[in-house]
Amino acid sequence: MNCRYLVLALLSALLLTGCFGPQVQVGNETYDALSPREEAELIELAAYYLKKNSPAVISREEAEQISRLQPVLKIDYYGDRQGRAGVTWRLKKRIVQVSFDGLLLTPEARCWVEIEDIAPEVLDLRRNKSSDAK
Repeated sequence: MNCRYLVLALLSALLLTGCFGPQVQVGNETYDALSPREEAELIELAAYYLKKNSPAVISREEAEQISRLQPVLKIDYYGDRQGRAGVTWRLKKRIVQVSFDGLLLTPEARCWVEIEDIAPEVLDLRRNKSSDAK
């Protein structure tokens, strides 16, 4: 009998300490989310994917930049540990994003790279039209 009470007490303590991992609220649904450690693994996986595909996807110089920069991670969940994740690096001339879709951190998740060139700033040196009218 005493053993049963001990097991119930241990289970209650585990439930109260939150041993089930992080969760995220999306609308009226609650989903299991990646832990901070797993998010770091996802970032490492994205960086590895880019370096492995250098110079086909990014240049060797960009691969070196990526190893020194901290990317931005954004995850939109649509299920337990499922969603669309983007790991984005803003480089000098381009924005590079590795995207994942599906059950994150599994081989079943789709993965692709999106690259956007950063347009140089353009200064408008034309005269103000209101001053030309005078």
